[in-house]
Amino acid sequence: MLVSLKMSYKAAAGEDYKADCPPGNPAPTSNHGPDATEAEEDFVDPWTVQTSSAKGIDYDKLIVRFGSSKIDKELINRIERATGQRPHHFLRRGIFFSHRDMNQVLDAYENKKPFYLYTGRGPSSEAMHVGHLIPFIFTK
Repeated sequence: MLVSLKMSYKAAAGEDYKADCPPGNPAPTSNHGPDATEAEEDFVDPWTVQTSSAKGIDYDKLIVRFGSSKIDKELINRIERATGQRPHHFLRRGIFFSHRDMNQVLDAYENKKPFYLYTGRGPSSEAMHVGHLIPFIFTK
């Protein structure tokens, strides 16, 4: 499966996949004509954050685009009630601003049912580096 994905990447990008090395031109070509949409104004991928807006990235649009849900005060309060502890400062300070399925995790936790957390984060190179700490610290 991995070989197939790498071949697909090479066909699309015109170069071999190299871990921890962004493609030569990660930004999409943008249509600035009359049919351009607001969604094309912001571009975010693992290597690039780009917007044409003077206000910066519209994170509410990203939440919709990526199918996640906003971490609001109500969710933070629920985490505090369930755990009996102040939520992690990454949540309180808005460093993490959206989630997927956190309500399902809290439902399981409150009902004393087993669950697991998957960070979606794996080594992006042959060695771990400081950048890997953020999801690991938070998940712990």
